[in-house]
Amino acid sequence: MTTAKPSPPSSRAAALLARVSLFADLPPEELSRLAASLRLLAYRAETLLFAEGDAGDRMYGTK
Repeated sequence: MTTAKPSPPSSRAAALLARVSLFADLPPEELSRLAASLRLLAYRAETLLFAEGDAGDRMYGTK
């Protein structure tokens, strides 16, 4: 089951991204632009998100 949640305000999402080492060195305007493109989804525990060999057409961050 996938449940789409409303995205947080961009400034909150940008602050979360800034704590990830991959994005930490981006300037604030780039973080904001990236944050605006996020889609937050919730999945039940043990849900298979992708499998070996699947096309890499998106990026997942987990909490």
